[in-house]
Amino acid sequence: LSGLKPGGDYFDLFESDKKDYVNILLADSSSYGLSSVLLGMVLSNSARIANETQLRSSDWIQSIYADLKTALGEKESLSLFFGRLNRKDFTLHYQLFGSIEAYQIAQDGKCISFQKHGKKISSEHAPIQCEESVVVLNPKDRLVLLSDGFVNGVGGDVYLNQIFKKQMEKDPFQLVTELSYRIQSKLVEGETFPGEDCSAIVMDIENRVLRLAPTG
Repeated sequence: LSGLKPGGDYFDLFESDKKDYVNILLADSSSYGLSSVLLGMVLSNSARIANETQLRSSDWIQSIYADLKTALGEKESLSLFFGRLNRKDFTLHYQLFGSIEAYQIAQDGKCISFQKHGKKISSEHAPIQCEESVVVLNPKDRLVLLSDGFVNGVGGDVYLNQIFKKQMEKDPFQLVTELSYRIQSKLVEGETFPGEDCSAIVMDIENRVLRLAPTG
């Protein structure tokens, strides 16, 4: 969902050349200029990411920051999730900075929030040099990534956990639809867009096969 606040979300999924990794990116920029610079960097680096089987998420984020820091204005900031999902053992290696939230939801509805590695990336807060985190995704698990537009708009973790549990038996697209409905239902008469961008990536693990919510 497009929002009125300057800046914006960007998300992408791209496989490695050998189809053994799925790279997952979700970013939330505070300005249009920063968003454009980030998009250009992602496009120029996507081929390298696809080819480098040993690339760590922590290395990629440090590389992006090294190119991005000269474009960061005094009041600009970036929230960022980057992860690499191994199709062989379904381990997800990731780093997460800022206001983006990530969740692993088991078949019984139990929800685990992903560890964060730092604050929003800005001229004052560089992404710290630290080890990436590793999560093992099991069959029937659901992976959900949300920008803060959805998190804040729905009402935070308590309400999100309720929605996640109710939607576990449904197609992943139904979860996206429900989250979008919650945002749109709060718009007052005459409003077309929410205050800020709302982005979601929903992935189901089905017997070692990924099922994604389609985008439209």
